[in-house]
Amino acid sequence: MIATCIIGKPWQWMWFYFCSVRRTNLTIYPMAKEAVLETVTMIYGEDEILRITINKGAVIGLEQVRLQFDTIRRLCGEKKIPVLVDARADHHITREAKEFAAHSDSNRIATAVVTSNPLGSIFINFFIRVFKPHSRYKSFFGFAEAELWLNLQVQNEKQTIEAIQHD
Repeated sequence: MIATCIIGKPWQWMWFYFCSVRRTNLTIYPMAKEAVLETVTMIYGEDEILRITINKGAVIGLEQVRLQFDTIRRLCGEKKIPVLVDARADHHITREAKEFAAHSDSNRIATAVVTSNPLGSIFINFFIRVFKPHSRYKSFFGFAEAELWLNLQVQNEKQTIEAIQHD
C-alpha cells in the first residue's frame, strides 16, 4: 500500500505518514516531512536523513537548485544533516547549478549519492574534484551501503563536536 498526502502547491510541505515502494522493498517514514518540486522529491524523516529523489528527465538549473536549498532549510531548519540522493534516473544538472550546490552545502554533514551505473559514479567523482564541495560526498550503487556510510559520518560529526566541547 502506498500512502502519500500532498496538499497545496508543489513547493509547500506538511507532516504526514509516508510509505514508498522501491522494487520489492517497502520503506516507511513515520511523521516525515515531504516537499515535491518540479525536479526532485525531498523526504525528511525521523531518522534525520534528508532523502532527495531526482525526477526522471529533470533538467536542474540555477533557479531549481536555489529553490531546493530554500526548501531544505524549510524542511530541516539550520542544523547540519546527512543527505541521501537517489540519482538513478536520467537527469541533467547545469554547471552553474553544480557550482552553487557545491558552495551552498554548509548545512550538510555528508551527501551519499546512489547511482545505477559506473558512469554516474564517474560524474559524481568529477563533481567532487572540480567543484570541491564544503561537505563530504560519496557515490554508491545501493541504499543500504549509502545509509551505513551516512550514519558513520553522523557519528564522526558528533564525536568531533563532543571533543571540541571538552577542550
